[in-house]
Amino acid sequence: GILTSKDIAGHDRNASIEKVMTKNPVTVIGKTSVASAAQMMVWEGIEVLPVTDGHQKLIGMISRQDVLKALQMIQK
Repeated sequence: GILTSKDIAGHDRNASIEKVMTKNPVTVIGKTSVASAAQMMVWEGIEVLPVTDGHQKLIGMISRQDVLKALQMIQK
């Protein structure tokens, strides 16, 4: 799962992580294009995407800020 500030909002600060986390987050694989990741983030209303190796093993995280920076670099 994944825990973001959006998950925590409105919950008791003593609540366990497993109770407030997103249990099955939207993920991308490393070969996903930056444009596709950006679209997913907008459509799903999410700020971060876990990146997996295609076998659901976490290899990293990409944030909306990372995507925006990458798109800016591509346009230069």
